[in-house]
Amino acid sequence: MWELYALALGLLIVWNYWLPVVAVTSPFAYNLANGDFVIYRRAGELWLAHQNPYMLNGATTNFVYPPTSLPLYGLFSLIDFKLSGELWTLLYMFVFATSFLALSRTLDGYRKRLYTLTSILLFITSYPIILLIQDGQCELLIAGAAILGLALQRMKHSFSSAFSLSVATLLKGPAVLLLIYFVLFRRDARYFIYFVASTLSLAVASLLIVPIDLYWYYLVKVLPSLSVAASQGVFIVTEPTAQSIVKYLAVAGFTGITPIVSIVGFIVFGVFSFWVSSRRPRPIGKRPIFCDAMFLMNVLVMLEFVPRTETYSYVWVILPLALCLSALLMENVNAYYAALFALVTFMLNSSFKLQLYGSRSLPIVETPFEIIGNLVLILALAVIYLKPTLAMTYSPRIMKAKTGSYTRTRSAR
Repeated sequence: MWELYALALGLLIVWNYWLPVVAVTSPFAYNLANGDFVIYRRAGELWLAHQNPYMLNGATTNFVYPPTSLPLYGLFSLIDFKLSGELWTLLYMFVFATSFLALSRTLDGYRKRLYTLTSILLFITSYPIILLIQDGQCELLIAGAAILGLALQRMKHSFSSAFSLSVATLLKGPAVLLLIYFVLFRRDARYFIYFVASTLSLAVASLLIVPIDLYWYYLVKVLPSLSVAASQGVFIVTEPTAQSIVKYLAVAGFTGITPIVSIVGFIVFGVFSFWVSSRRPRPIGKRPIFCDAMFLMNVLVMLEFVPRTETYSYVWVILPLALCLSALLMENVNAYYAALFALVTFMLNSSFKLQLYGSRSLPIVETPFEIIGNLVLILALAVIYLKPTLAMTYSPRIMKAKTGSYTRTRSAR
Protein backbone atom coordinates (compact mmCIF):
# COMPACT_ATOMS: atom_id res chain seq x y z
CA MET A 1 0.00 0.00 0.00
CA TRP A 2 2.77 2.46 0.90
CA GLU A 3 4.50 1.72 -2.40
CA LEU A 4 1.32 2.68 -4.21
CA TYR A 5 1.17 5.97 -2.34
CA ALA A 6 4.79 6.71 -3.19
CA LEU A 7 3.96 6.07 -6.84
CA ALA A 8 0.86 8.26 -6.56
CA LEU A 9 2.94 11.09 -5.11
CA GLY A 10 5.41 10.85 -7.99
CA LEU A 11 2.63 10.84 -10.58
CA LEU A 12 0.89 13.80 -8.98
CA ILE A 13 4.06 15.87 -8.98
CA VAL A 14 4.79 14.94 -12.60
CA TRP A 15 1.18 15.64 -13.57
CA ASN A 16 1.23 18.98 -11.82
CA TYR A 17 4.44 20.08 -13.48
CA TRP A 18 3.88 23.62 -12.24
CA LEU A 19 4.89 22.72 -8.68
CA PRO A 20 8.69 22.55 -9.13
CA VAL A 21 8.56 25.33 -11.73
CA VAL A 22 6.79 27.78 -9.40
CA ALA A 23 8.97 26.86 -6.44
CA VAL A 24 12.26 27.34 -8.36
CA THR A 25 11.70 30.08 -10.93
CA SER A 26 9.52 32.57 -9.07
CA PRO A 27 9.35 33.92 -5.54
CA PHE A 28 6.70 32.08 -3.61
CA ALA A 29 5.95 35.29 -1.75
CA TYR A 30 2.76 36.17 -3.62
CA ASN A 31 1.88 39.70 -4.66
CA LEU A 32 -1.32 40.46 -2.81
CA ALA A 33 -1.39 43.94 -4.34
CA ASN A 34 -2.94 42.36 -7.44
CA GLY A 35 -5.21 39.87 -5.66
CA ASP A 36 -8.61 39.67 -4.02
CA PHE A 37 -7.13 40.60 -0.66
CA VAL A 38 -7.00 44.20 -1.90
CA ILE A 39 -10.74 44.07 -2.48
CA TYR A 40 -11.33 42.75 1.05
CA ARG A 41 -9.17 45.48 2.61
CA ARG A 42 -10.81 48.23 0.57
CA ALA A 43 -14.26 47.02 1.63
CA GLY A 44 -13.15 47.04 5.27
CA GLU A 45 -11.74 50.55 4.91
CA LEU A 46 -14.95 51.86 3.32
CA TRP A 47 -17.04 50.24 6.05
CA LEU A 48 -14.91 51.82 8.79
CA ALA A 49 -15.27 55.17 6.98
CA HIS A 50 -19.09 54.72 7.02
CA GLN A 51 -19.24 54.41 3.23
CA ASN A 52 -20.82 51.80 0.98
CA PRO A 53 -18.26 48.95 0.59
CA TYR A 54 -20.05 47.73 -2.54
CA MET A 55 -19.87 50.99 -4.51
CA LEU A 56 -17.23 53.70 -4.77
CA ASN A 57 -17.58 56.83 -6.92
CA GLY A 58 -20.44 55.26 -8.85
CA ALA A 59 -18.50 52.09 -9.72
CA THR A 60 -18.59 48.66 -8.15
CA THR A 61 -15.76 47.72 -5.79
CA ASN A 62 -16.05 44.03 -6.80
CA PHE A 63 -16.79 43.17 -3.18
CA VAL A 64 -19.70 40.70 -3.29
CA TYR A 65 -19.66 39.14 0.18
CA PRO A 66 -22.34 39.43 2.91
CA PRO A 67 -22.20 42.48 5.21
CA THR A 68 -21.53 40.13 8.15
CA SER A 69 -18.02 39.63 6.75
CA LEU A 70 -17.16 43.34 6.96
CA PRO A 71 -15.95 43.38 10.61
CA LEU A 72 -13.38 40.71 9.74
CA TYR A 73 -12.02 42.64 6.77
CA GLY A 74 -12.23 45.88 8.71
CA LEU A 75 -9.76 44.48 11.24
CA PHE A 76 -7.24 43.69 8.49
CA SER A 77 -7.61 47.18 7.02
CA LEU A 78 -6.36 48.64 10.32
CA ILE A 79 -2.99 46.92 9.94
CA ASP A 80 -0.06 47.66 7.64
CA PHE A 81 -0.68 46.09 4.22
CA LYS A 82 2.27 43.69 4.21
CA LEU A 83 1.67 42.53 7.79
CA SER A 84 -2.08 42.19 7.23
CA GLY A 85 -1.43 40.05 4.15
CA GLU A 86 0.80 37.73 6.15
CA LEU A 87 -1.75 37.51 8.97
CA TRP A 88 -4.50 36.83 6.42
CA THR A 89 -2.55 33.89 5.02
CA LEU A 90 -1.87 32.56 8.50
CA LEU A 91 -5.57 32.86 9.37
CA TYR A 92 -6.96 30.79 6.51
CA MET A 93 -4.14 28.26 6.77
CA PHE A 94 -4.80 27.91 10.51
CA VAL A 95 -8.55 27.37 10.02
CA PHE A 96 -7.89 24.81 7.28
CA ALA A 97 -5.29 22.99 9.43
CA THR A 98 -7.74 22.96 12.33
CA SER A 99 -10.43 21.32 10.20
CA PHE A 100 -7.86 18.80 8.93
CA LEU A 101 -6.83 17.85 12.48
CA ALA A 102 -10.43 17.82 13.73
CA LEU A 103 -11.44 15.39 11.00
CA SER A 104 -8.46 13.17 11.79
CA ARG A 105 -9.65 12.94 15.41
CA THR A 106 -12.88 11.32 14.20
CA LEU A 107 -10.85 8.44 12.71
CA ASP A 108 -8.53 5.85 14.21
CA GLY A 109 -6.10 3.13 13.31
CA TYR A 110 -5.17 2.44 9.73
CA ARG A 111 -7.86 4.66 8.25
CA LYS A 112 -6.56 7.67 10.17
CA ARG A 113 -3.15 7.17 8.59
CA LEU A 114 -4.72 6.80 5.14
CA TYR A 115 -6.65 10.04 5.58
CA THR A 116 -3.62 11.95 6.89
CA LEU A 117 -1.33 10.88 4.07
CA THR A 118 -3.96 11.43 1.38
CA SER A 119 -4.77 14.92 2.68
CA ILE A 120 -1.11 15.92 2.65
CA LEU A 121 -0.62 14.55 -0.88
CA LEU A 122 -3.65 16.38 -2.22
CA PHE A 123 -2.66 19.63 -0.50
CA ILE A 124 0.96 19.82 -1.63
CA THR A 125 0.06 18.92 -5.22
CA SER A 126 -3.02 21.12 -5.55
CA TYR A 127 -2.95 23.63 -8.39
CA PRO A 128 -6.01 25.47 -6.97
CA ILE A 129 -4.03 26.02 -3.75
CA ILE A 130 -1.29 27.82 -5.68
CA LEU A 131 -3.82 30.12 -7.34
CA LEU A 132 -5.57 30.79 -4.05
CA ILE A 133 -2.35 31.73 -2.24
CA GLN A 134 -1.19 33.99 -5.05
CA ASP A 135 -4.55 35.75 -5.13
CA GLY A 136 -5.11 35.95 -1.36
CA GLN A 137 -8.56 34.45 -1.80
CA CYS A 138 -10.89 33.50 1.07
CA GLU A 139 -12.10 30.10 -0.18
CA LEU A 140 -9.74 28.11 2.08
CA LEU A 141 -11.05 30.00 5.12
CA ILE A 142 -14.68 29.31 4.14
CA ALA A 143 -13.99 25.66 3.30
CA GLY A 144 -12.09 25.19 6.56
CA ALA A 145 -14.97 26.57 8.64
CA ALA A 146 -17.55 24.42 6.80
CA ILE A 147 -15.47 21.23 7.04
CA LEU A 148 -14.85 21.93 10.71
CA GLY A 149 -18.64 21.76 10.95
CA LEU A 150 -18.49 18.26 9.48
CA ALA A 151 -15.87 17.19 12.02
CA LEU A 152 -17.92 18.59 14.90
CA GLN A 153 -21.03 16.80 13.64
CA ARG A 154 -19.09 13.52 13.54
CA MET A 155 -18.06 14.22 17.16
CA LYS A 156 -21.76 14.58 18.07
CA HIS A 157 -21.52 18.34 18.70
CA SER A 158 -24.48 19.33 16.55
CA PHE A 159 -24.91 22.92 17.72
CA SER A 160 -21.19 23.71 17.39
CA SER A 161 -21.27 22.14 13.93
CA ALA A 162 -24.25 24.25 12.87
CA PHE A 163 -22.57 27.35 14.30
CA SER A 164 -19.40 26.68 12.31
CA LEU A 165 -21.45 26.25 9.12
CA SER A 166 -23.28 29.49 9.92
CA VAL A 167 -19.98 31.34 10.15
CA ALA A 168 -18.93 29.94 6.76
CA THR A 169 -22.29 30.94 5.26
CA LEU A 170 -22.17 34.48 6.63
CA LEU A 171 -18.66 34.93 5.23
CA LYS A 172 -19.65 33.58 1.83
CA GLY A 173 -23.14 32.36 1.05
CA PRO A 174 -22.74 29.10 -0.97
CA ALA A 175 -21.68 27.15 2.15
CA VAL A 176 -25.39 27.07 3.04
CA LEU A 177 -25.83 24.42 0.33
CA LEU A 178 -24.12 21.87 2.59
CA LEU A 179 -27.43 21.75 4.46
CA ILE A 180 -28.41 19.21 1.82
CA TYR A 181 -26.02 16.78 3.51
CA PHE A 182 -26.49 17.88 7.12
CA VAL A 183 -30.30 18.14 7.04
CA LEU A 184 -31.80 16.25 4.08
CA PHE A 185 -29.37 13.34 3.82
CA ARG A 186 -28.97 12.92 7.57
CA ARG A 187 -32.66 13.70 8.16
CA ASP A 188 -31.79 16.00 11.02
CA ALA A 189 -34.41 18.73 11.45
CA ARG A 190 -32.82 19.76 14.74
CA TYR A 191 -29.61 20.64 12.90
CA PHE A 192 -31.58 22.99 10.66
CA ILE A 193 -33.05 24.71 13.73
CA TYR A 194 -29.57 25.09 15.21
CA PHE A 195 -28.29 26.53 11.93
CA VAL A 196 -31.10 29.06 11.58
CA ALA A 197 -30.80 30.09 15.23
CA SER A 198 -27.03 30.60 15.07
CA THR A 199 -27.21 32.38 11.70
CA LEU A 200 -29.89 34.80 12.89
CA SER A 201 -28.04 35.39 16.17
CA LEU A 202 -24.81 36.27 14.38
CA ALA A 203 -26.62 38.48 11.87
CA VAL A 204 -28.53 40.36 14.60
CA ALA A 205 -25.35 40.78 16.63
CA SER A 206 -23.59 42.23 13.60
CA LEU A 207 -26.26 44.95 13.39
CA LEU A 208 -24.60 46.55 16.41
CA ILE A 209 -21.71 47.60 14.18
CA VAL A 210 -22.92 47.04 10.58
CA PRO A 211 -25.64 49.44 9.34
CA ILE A 212 -28.87 47.72 8.37
CA ASP A 213 -29.01 49.64 5.08
CA LEU A 214 -25.95 47.65 3.90
CA TYR A 215 -27.96 44.46 4.35
CA TRP A 216 -30.78 45.90 2.28
CA TYR A 217 -28.36 46.99 -0.44
CA TYR A 218 -26.77 43.53 -0.46
CA LEU A 219 -30.14 41.74 -0.72
CA VAL A 220 -31.54 44.05 -3.42
CA LYS A 221 -28.49 44.92 -5.51
CA VAL A 222 -25.65 42.46 -4.95
CA LEU A 223 -27.27 39.09 -4.26
CA PRO A 224 -29.46 39.03 -7.42
CA SER A 225 -26.39 39.63 -9.59
CA LEU A 226 -24.63 36.63 -7.98
CA SER A 227 -27.40 34.28 -9.13
CA VAL A 228 -26.26 34.72 -12.74
CA ALA A 229 -23.00 33.15 -13.90
CA ALA A 230 -20.45 35.68 -15.10
CA SER A 231 -19.11 35.23 -18.61
CA GLN A 232 -15.62 36.29 -17.53
CA GLY A 233 -13.31 34.81 -14.92
CA VAL A 234 -10.48 35.98 -12.72
CA PHE A 235 -7.62 34.10 -14.33
CA ILE A 236 -8.45 34.73 -17.98
CA VAL A 237 -5.59 35.65 -20.27
CA THR A 238 -6.77 35.21 -23.83
CA GLU A 239 -9.87 33.02 -23.68
CA PRO A 240 -12.74 32.86 -21.17
CA THR A 241 -12.52 29.99 -18.69
CA ALA A 242 -15.39 27.70 -17.65
CA GLN A 243 -14.90 26.15 -14.19
CA SER A 244 -18.44 24.76 -13.84
CA ILE A 245 -21.44 23.76 -15.91
CA VAL A 246 -23.21 27.08 -15.40
CA LYS A 247 -20.01 29.03 -16.12
CA TYR A 248 -19.61 27.12 -19.38
CA LEU A 249 -23.20 28.00 -20.30
CA ALA A 250 -22.46 31.66 -19.53
CA VAL A 251 -19.35 31.91 -21.69
CA ALA A 252 -21.16 29.98 -24.42
CA GLY A 253 -23.82 32.70 -24.55
CA PHE A 254 -26.60 31.24 -22.37
CA THR A 255 -26.21 33.50 -19.33
CA GLY A 256 -29.95 33.98 -18.89
CA ILE A 257 -30.69 30.34 -18.06
CA THR A 258 -27.85 29.85 -15.57
CA PRO A 259 -29.99 30.63 -12.47
CA ILE A 260 -32.53 28.02 -13.59
CA VAL A 261 -29.82 25.42 -14.22
CA SER A 262 -28.34 26.09 -10.77
CA ILE A 263 -31.67 25.76 -8.99
CA VAL A 264 -32.62 22.60 -10.85
CA GLY A 265 -29.23 21.06 -10.14
CA PHE A 266 -29.52 21.67 -6.40
CA ILE A 267 -33.12 20.44 -6.27
CA VAL A 268 -32.26 17.23 -8.11
CA PHE A 269 -29.33 16.56 -5.82
CA GLY A 270 -31.43 17.33 -2.73
CA VAL A 271 -34.09 14.85 -3.85
CA PHE A 272 -31.41 12.27 -4.66
CA SER A 273 -29.72 12.60 -1.26
CA PHE A 274 -33.05 12.33 0.58
CA TRP A 275 -34.03 9.29 -1.48
CA VAL A 276 -30.68 7.59 -0.84
CA SER A 277 -31.02 8.25 2.89
CA SER A 278 -34.48 6.67 2.99
CA ARG A 279 -33.44 3.72 0.83
CA ARG A 280 -30.10 3.09 2.62
CA PRO A 281 -29.06 0.03 0.58
CA ARG A 282 -27.39 -2.85 2.42
CA PRO A 283 -24.65 -3.43 3.33
CA ILE A 284 -23.25 -0.14 2.02
CA GLY A 285 -25.65 1.83 4.22
CA LYS A 286 -23.79 0.78 7.36
CA ARG A 287 -20.30 1.64 6.14
CA PRO A 288 -18.34 4.90 6.50
CA ILE A 289 -18.24 5.33 2.72
CA PHE A 290 -22.03 5.80 2.72
CA CYS A 291 -21.84 9.19 4.49
CA ASP A 292 -18.37 10.30 3.40
CA ALA A 293 -19.13 9.89 -0.30
CA MET A 294 -22.33 11.93 0.06
CA PHE A 295 -20.56 14.85 1.72
CA LEU A 296 -17.99 14.87 -1.06
CA MET A 297 -20.78 14.73 -3.64
CA ASN A 298 -22.47 17.69 -1.95
CA VAL A 299 -19.26 19.73 -2.25
CA LEU A 300 -18.82 18.74 -5.90
CA VAL A 301 -22.43 19.61 -6.79
CA MET A 302 -22.03 22.96 -5.04
CA LEU A 303 -18.94 23.75 -7.13
CA GLU A 304 -20.59 22.52 -10.33
CA PHE A 305 -23.77 24.56 -10.03
CA VAL A 306 -22.78 27.69 -8.09
CA PRO A 307 -22.65 30.50 -10.69
CA ARG A 308 -19.32 32.00 -9.56
CA THR A 309 -16.98 29.00 -9.26
CA GLU A 310 -13.32 29.68 -10.07
CA THR A 311 -10.34 27.33 -10.31
CA TYR A 312 -9.18 28.17 -6.79
CA SER A 313 -12.63 27.18 -5.50
CA TYR A 314 -11.56 23.55 -5.86
CA VAL A 315 -9.58 23.79 -2.62
CA TRP A 316 -12.95 22.77 -1.14
CA VAL A 317 -12.38 19.26 -2.47
CA ILE A 318 -9.08 18.46 -0.71
CA LEU A 319 -10.27 17.24 2.70
CA PRO A 320 -13.63 15.71 1.66
CA LEU A 321 -11.85 13.81 -1.13
CA ALA A 322 -9.17 12.56 1.29
CA LEU A 323 -11.89 11.46 3.73
CA CYS A 324 -13.80 9.64 0.99
CA LEU A 325 -10.66 7.99 -0.39
CA SER A 326 -9.66 6.74 3.06
CA ALA A 327 -13.12 5.16 3.44
CA LEU A 328 -13.02 3.71 -0.06
CA LEU A 329 -9.62 2.10 0.50
CA MET A 330 -11.11 0.26 3.48
CA GLU A 331 -13.35 -1.58 1.05
CA ASN A 332 -12.53 -4.27 -1.49
CA VAL A 333 -12.65 -1.85 -4.42
CA ASN A 334 -12.90 -3.08 -7.97
CA ALA A 335 -9.72 -2.32 -9.94
CA TYR A 336 -11.39 -0.29 -12.69
CA TYR A 337 -13.32 1.80 -10.15
CA ALA A 338 -10.11 2.52 -8.23
CA ALA A 339 -8.42 3.52 -11.49
CA LEU A 340 -11.30 5.89 -12.29
CA PHE A 341 -11.03 7.46 -8.84
CA ALA A 342 -7.30 7.94 -9.31
CA LEU A 343 -7.85 9.61 -12.69
CA VAL A 344 -10.43 12.10 -11.42
CA THR A 345 -8.21 12.87 -8.42
CA PHE A 346 -5.48 13.92 -10.85
CA MET A 347 -7.98 15.98 -12.83
CA LEU A 348 -9.31 17.84 -9.78
CA ASN A 349 -5.77 18.88 -8.85
CA SER A 350 -4.52 19.53 -12.37
CA SER A 351 -3.38 22.71 -14.07
CA PHE A 352 -4.31 21.47 -17.55
CA LYS A 353 -7.11 22.92 -19.65
CA LEU A 354 -8.99 21.87 -22.76
CA GLN A 355 -9.96 24.18 -25.62
CA LEU A 356 -13.66 23.60 -26.23
CA TYR A 357 -16.05 25.36 -28.57
CA GLY A 358 -18.49 27.84 -27.12
CA SER A 359 -20.66 29.99 -29.39
CA ARG A 360 -20.17 31.77 -32.70
CA SER A 361 -19.29 35.04 -30.98
CA LEU A 362 -16.99 33.22 -28.55
CA PRO A 363 -15.62 30.18 -30.40
CA ILE A 364 -12.99 29.04 -27.89
CA VAL A 365 -13.60 28.39 -24.19
CA GLU A 366 -10.86 27.23 -21.85
CA THR A 367 -12.21 24.29 -19.82
CA PRO A 368 -9.98 23.24 -16.89
CA PHE A 369 -9.78 19.55 -16.09
CA GLU A 370 -11.47 20.34 -12.75
CA ILE A 371 -14.91 20.69 -14.34
CA ILE A 372 -14.56 17.37 -16.21
CA GLY A 373 -13.14 15.56 -13.19
CA ASN A 374 -15.96 17.00 -11.09
CA LEU A 375 -18.68 15.65 -13.40
CA VAL A 376 -17.05 12.23 -13.69
CA LEU A 377 -16.59 11.95 -9.93
CA ILE A 378 -20.22 12.92 -9.23
CA LEU A 379 -21.33 10.08 -11.49
CA ALA A 380 -18.80 7.69 -9.94
CA LEU A 381 -20.04 8.51 -6.45
CA ALA A 382 -23.65 8.01 -7.55
CA VAL A 383 -22.71 4.44 -8.52
CA ILE A 384 -21.97 3.70 -4.85
CA TYR A 385 -25.62 4.33 -4.03
CA LEU A 386 -27.31 3.08 -7.19
CA LYS A 387 -25.24 -0.04 -7.92
CA PRO A 388 -22.58 -0.55 -5.22
CA THR A 389 -21.43 -3.89 -6.67
CA LEU A 390 -20.03 -2.01 -9.65
CA ALA A 391 -17.67 -0.17 -7.33
CA MET A 392 -16.76 -2.78 -4.72
CA THR A 393 -17.42 -6.31 -3.54
CA TYR A 394 -19.06 -7.06 -0.24
CA SER A 395 -15.87 -7.95 1.58
CA PRO A 396 -14.79 -4.99 3.68
CA ARG A 397 -11.30 -4.81 5.08
CA ILE A 398 -11.62 -5.07 8.83
CA MET A 399 -9.16 -2.81 10.57
CA LYS A 400 -7.36 -3.34 13.87
CA ALA A 401 -6.91 0.20 15.16
CA LYS A 402 -4.14 -0.64 17.61
CA THR A 403 -1.76 -2.29 15.16
CA GLY A 404 -2.95 -0.90 11.87
CA SER A 405 -3.13 -4.41 10.38
CA TYR A 406 -6.20 -5.70 8.65
CA THR A 407 -7.80 -8.89 7.45
CA ARG A 408 -10.35 -9.72 4.83
CA THR A 409 -13.62 -11.45 5.45
CA ARG A 410 -15.09 -13.84 2.99
CA SER A 411 -17.65 -12.49 0.59
CA ALA A 412 -21.19 -13.43 1.49
CA ARG A 413 -22.69 -15.33 -1.37
